[in-house]
Amino acid sequence: MKILRLQFKNLNSLYGEWEIDFTNKTFQNDSLFLLSGPTGAGKSTILDAICLALYGQTPRLGKITQSSNEIISKHTADCYALLHFETKGIQYYARFEQRRAKNKIDGKLQDVERSIAKDTPSNIICRKKTDINEEIIKITGMDFPRFTRSILLAQGAFDSFLKARDEEKSMLLEQITGTEIYSEISKAVFERAKQEKEKTHELTIITNNTHILSQEEIENFQKRQIEHKRSLITINAEIKQIQEHIVWLNQIQELETKIESEQTYYAELLSEQENSRERKLAFLKAEKAEKLLPEHKILVEQRKELQDLETDLTNKEKIFPEQEKALQTLTAELEQIQDTYLKQNKYYEENIPLFNEIKEMDIILETKNKTLGEQQTQIRKEINEQKDLESQLTQLTNEKKAITENFAALTTWLQENQHIEALKQELSAIKQKFSALTAIIEKGTEIKNEILAQKKALAAQKENKEKQEQNKNALFAEIEKDQKQRKEMIDTIFNVLNNAHFHELKKELSLMQQNKELRIKIASLEEHRKNLQEGAPCPLCGATSHPYKTEGNLLPSQNDLESSITALEKRIEKIKQLHHEQEKTAVLIKKNNEQYKTVTKYLQELTLLIEEKEKSLQEMQKKKDQLLTDYEKQKQDLEQNLAVFHIPALTPQNAETILAELQENCTLWDTKNTEKQKIEKKLQEKDMLLAGCNAKQEAVSHSLAQKAQALTAEQEAFNTLKAKRLERFGEKIPLAEEQKLQDEIKRLHSKKEQTSQNKDKQNQEVTKIKEQIIQLQTRIAKEKTQLSENNEKFLQKITEQGFSSQEEFLNAILEQKTILQLQEFFKKLEQDIEIMKKQLEENTQKLAQEKTKNLTQKSKQELGEAEKELQETQQELLLELGDIQGKLEQNQQAIAANQNNIQKLNEQRAIQEKWERLNVLIGSADGKKFRTIAQAITFEHVIQYANAKLQLLQERYVLTRDTQNLNNLNLKIIDNYQGGEARAIQNLSGGESFIVSLSLALGLAQMASQNVQVDSLFLDEGFGTLDEENLDTALSTLASMQQEGKLIGVISHISLLKERITTQINIIPDYSGKSILEGTGCKKLS
Repeated sequence: MKILRLQFKNLNSLYGEWEIDFTNKTFQNDSLFLLSGPTGAGKSTILDAICLALYGQTPRLGKITQSSNEIISKHTADCYALLHFETKGIQYYARFEQRRAKNKIDGKLQDVERSIAKDTPSNIICRKKTDINEEIIKITGMDFPRFTRSILLAQGAFDSFLKARDEEKSMLLEQITGTEIYSEISKAVFERAKQEKEKTHELTIITNNTHILSQEEIENFQKRQIEHKRSLITINAEIKQIQEHIVWLNQIQELETKIESEQTYYAELLSEQENSRERKLAFLKAEKAEKLLPEHKILVEQRKELQDLETDLTNKEKIFPEQEKALQTLTAELEQIQDTYLKQNKYYEENIPLFNEIKEMDIILETKNKTLGEQQTQIRKEINEQKDLESQLTQLTNEKKAITENFAALTTWLQENQHIEALKQELSAIKQKFSALTAIIEKGTEIKNEILAQKKALAAQKENKEKQEQNKNALFAEIEKDQKQRKEMIDTIFNVLNNAHFHELKKELSLMQQNKELRIKIASLEEHRKNLQEGAPCPLCGATSHPYKTEGNLLPSQNDLESSITALEKRIEKIKQLHHEQEKTAVLIKKNNEQYKTVTKYLQELTLLIEEKEKSLQEMQKKKDQLLTDYEKQKQDLEQNLAVFHIPALTPQNAETILAELQENCTLWDTKNTEKQKIEKKLQEKDMLLAGCNAKQEAVSHSLAQKAQALTAEQEAFNTLKAKRLERFGEKIPLAEEQKLQDEIKRLHSKKEQTSQNKDKQNQEVTKIKEQIIQLQTRIAKEKTQLSENNEKFLQKITEQGFSSQEEFLNAILEQKTILQLQEFFKKLEQDIEIMKKQLEENTQKLAQEKTKNLTQKSKQELGEAEKELQETQQELLLELGDIQGKLEQNQQAIAANQNNIQKLNEQRAIQEKWERLNVLIGSADGKKFRTIAQAITFEHVIQYANAKLQLLQERYVLTRDTQNLNNLNLKIIDNYQGGEARAIQNLSGGESFIVSLSLALGLAQMASQNVQVDSLFLDEGFGTLDEENLDTALSTLASMQQEGKLIGVISHISLLKERITTQINIIPDYSGKSILEGTGCKKLS
């Protein structure tokens, strides 16, 4: 993978849009370049931009999301990173972008947008967030951790590796080479072996607790099952016969009820027929009247039409005089309007010359008035301008005086405070040291709080673990106790049954209770027994032998029977109670087993969590100690810088105050100096303004005098013309007066036309009414004659139909709906009578046939009681049978489950044995066992790669492992200048340590990038520990890697490197916290 070009915008201190072009010819000729700048200026931001574009995260901040973006420059609305790179001969463009809502700097952060393009930026091949990381890995062959290990070599990581203890080396090697998977495998094997052991234990408990019936118990249940089935067959046959008899009795009862109901209804129908005779006569008359209705309707319509004509004639005769009078009125009104119209038209024609003359005068006056207004406005404007100029002259004079005094004061202050200028040169470095010190304090406080919180959480977890272990032991004891109690209950049930069956005991109790009732009944016949005569028949049973008559043959005592019944009832009740308790205990055992499993699993998770917490606390304590050392060192360095400026001793409490005071002094110096320059420029501007203002004032005075003279002459001409106009026409407006006369003439003409039309219309209306009156009189006479003839003919027809008068005819008329209803009613009545008569005959015959069957002599009540007794017996047998069947099926399930559990147990033991063997080989709770084996092999490869790079840097040293313990990660150095003697790494000087660290860094990067072509490398290591000779050697070695086609960037702020590396990218900060890029391939886009 080779980086070609990087573009980014608004990331940390680098505000705006920037581009670094790594295809620049300088990079091709000299592949080793320096990325330089003061601490905190933003060197790491370049690497962050590369990581953002590819993976949407950075090594320092992690993943950038909608809720968390600490890399966007403060007070900006958007940021982006675009990386143009090449791999396997194909070019790609990876883009990261995020903006705030509505592109406002205070807007809410929006969701991150990412994309990948191929060949050109517009040819996007992936933009889905869930797929984009997978696509990057597919293209580059590297995920984020591998990318940071292969291309970005972080400062201090390999020096720490050389000096760390075994456990720390193991952790660092995991992070750098990605061998943490072996630790996870080791933990997983240990945990799996533990889980499989617990599964085996649980299956053993379940298998041992399964209850199975003995063969004798099974045979007893099967025997009782056969007996119950036989009894059920007999009872079912008896119930079926009884039900058939009940159905037969129900059919007879239904037929008798139905016949009785039909007889009643038939009688009601006959009565209804008799009571409807008068209605039928009315119905027949209505049918005759209906035939004459069309002619009667015509006669009625003729009468109404004649009446309407007579009414219309009366109305016409009434309005005719009024219409004649209205015609006369319109004629007089038309003559008056004609006279007024002629007079107004004559007046208008006489005044047209006067209207035209006044119009011309008004145009001239309006023009002169407008000219006067413009002249007056111009004069007022110049007067105001003259006043403004006088005011400006006074103000400028006063301002010049004040500025002169201020300039003198600033000059004096700057001369007295020249020492602050020296502070400005050192302030940026001091601020960076303050920031570093503050960061250490904040980090230390954070770690301290985290340690306290984790200790508290660890104590709570340990306490919880003890409680859970107690709970687990208690549950196990409870399970064993419940299982023992359940077995005792089952044994007790069998002892109480005493080889009998529950159904047999219930049957025995039922027989005893029947025997008791019979004895009570026999005892009630004691008086009858005393009167019996030997040889004479008993009046109740007819027997002639009376064995119980004598005293010696009295019935046995009831006390023994009562005692037996009570004892049997208690025995049955006890069995029921024991069954219920046994079922409750089984449910409780199942519940406790489930709870036991849950607690066991929780304890395992809690143990792992406690181990992780303890390990984490140790790591955090180490970090805390290292931070304290760094704090003291940086504090001493900063106090030395501040001593020059007479600053008091530095404490965490006064750090911000001191920094603020220094910043305030520098800011004040810049402000005063800038202000002095501005004031000097203002003095020059004021002199120029005063000269221009005086010249302008003289010009305005001369122009004002000329315009005042011209205004006076124009005003006199305007007044003369206006007086003449008032004399001729007053204040009236000629156009308005002319329009007024025209409107009046037009109105009169319109009114004249309208009145003439109204007169003609009224004349036509009078003529029309007169003609209508004559026509109505003729038609009425004709209609009367026709009506008289038709009335005589109709009276003759109703007499022929049997009506004595027209009144009788009208009374006989019924509505068509009523006639139809009566017709339907009489038709249905006759049909219902015929149908009911037929049904009654059929049901009577059917009843006689059913009675001949004579299926039983018993009543329905007797049959019902017998059926109920049989059904109760049937239900008891079914319940008993179901109980037996359920126990047999439950036993079969228990046998199958037990066999299955035994098989599972055997399989589980095999699985447990396999995982136990694997656990012995590589498993451990902390993951150390397999990790140590894998890292030992990996470490050998790392040493080989590192030695290859070390030989390029120098020939004296060779890295080797400490062979005393094959599993440790200790390194030694073979010194070829001392006869191949092995030395400890700790004895190396600072420069030698860096050479070895650099070799390890390059070797580890080569190993991490196996199977991936890496053509770009960024090295962030401490070159400051090297002397000049070793520095030249290291840089020459790095430069020689150009032959491999690699572009190598060294990140450092050391000035010595600037002299050695000619190709540079410099990050330059300013006092406001912003930085800029300068150097090879750098360009600001916006």
